Amino acid sequence: MIWTDIDNKLTNAAFFAGPGYHDLFTHLRAAEPVRWTDSANYGRPFWSVTKYADCLRLLEEPELFSNQLGPHLPPSGRELTAEERYAMGFDVQLVAQDPPIHMQKRRPFNKYFSVPWVSKWDQQCEEIVDDILANIAEKGEAELVEDIAAQLPVNLFLSLMGIPKSDWRHLRDITVTMLHAQDPEHNAGKDASAVEVSAFAQLYDYLAAHTSSRRGKKTEDFASLIANIEVDGKLLDPRDAAWMSFSVVAGGLETTRNAVAIGMMELMARPEQSRLIPGNAAVAKSATEEIIRWVTPSKNRLRMAMADCQIGDKSIKKGDWVVGWVVSANRDEDVFPDGQVFDIHRTPNRHLGFGDGEHLCLGRNVARLEIQILLDRIFGAFPDIHAAGEAEWVASTNTAGLKRLPVRFTPRNPAEVRTTSKAAA
Repeated sequence: MIWTDIDNKLTNAAFFAGPGYHDLFTHLRAAEPVRWTDSANYGRPFWSVTKYADCLRLLEEPELFSNQLGPHLPPSGRELTAEERYAMGFDVQLVAQDPPIHMQKRRPFNKYFSVPWVSKWDQQCEEIVDDILANIAEKGEAELVEDIAAQLPVNLFLSLMGIPKSDWRHLRDITVTMLHAQDPEHNAGKDASAVEVSAFAQLYDYLAAHTSSRRGKKTEDFASLIANIEVDGKLLDPRDAAWMSFSVVAGGLETTRNAVAIGMMELMARPEQSRLIPGNAAVAKSATEEIIRWVTPSKNRLRMAMADCQIGDKSIKKGDWVVGWVVSANRDEDVFPDGQVFDIHRTPNRHLGFGDGEHLCLGRNVARLEIQILLDRIFGAFPDIHAAGEAEWVASTNTAGLKRLPVRFTPRNPAEVRTTSKAAA
């Protein structure tokens, strides 16, 4: 491969609209695992880090590798203005905070995303999945992303947040635009960073008003918890509370949607694996971890070097941008000898699909719950579900996802599907 071509591909969203980009990362891991990436189509050079151990170091040493730039590469390659950074909440958002502030902001919410707490949502999640399957059962066909993958997180997270159902589609569309700003379908030829900032502002404005309306009113929803939680005897600053609601919604809607869509596509192509999931909680759990490894919904993590240092055999200068391509780390041959194989029985599976260190995904246990329940239910109800066309992929250097994939299955009576899915559990 020509190195300038590699650099240009790493910053070209269209190159990532399909699974072929993994070949490039295989080459980089072998030939130059830490590479200075200076692309003609991107406004800022950066270090591309592709090996597992090096990516893990980026995630676990926040004092040396700061998160202050935000979690991912800016979509259009230009540095954000101070006004844009403020509009995206990078002065207060969890995703852009370093120690000790990050943990101070995160600690009050940790228990609400723990396994014991999240397990309280089992029944609600099961009922949502049953409704999704019942709605498509008689048709014998569906659109995987719109009708299945997107429905579960929208129904769960937005209902938990107490958001009126009439607003769900609007908020989902904003979130998709925000996280897929590089895709021509969502930016209409405009500057991708400007599109992203605008979507951030729209979602923030809605959630700021919604969270503020809960202050002093202790209802049962999660927005009320955020609005009224006390830290050292004081309520959260209104802006901190609003951005926490933002993090819950933005993170909750997209990760599960993309993991389910691509994971389902892989399982439908491997019926010898998918048929083992219904009624077997251990297999559903293992399959979920393999999906997160394989998909890696957030492809990279952006950090800034706070001092001169070494990564591998390369000298990193203070102020350099360093990008950990965790999507590559999750197929590193040193950790996953058969990493290019999708195997729901993989163990151990020490993937970085949820990140690691201080910024380990706060909602990871919710995502696991959603995916495990959906896999168990859908392959129990529709054992012959299969792709009925070509997948359309999102064009993004940051987000792994599908836009559309038609599926077919033997039609079922909706009531029968509910009975079957409950029996499978």
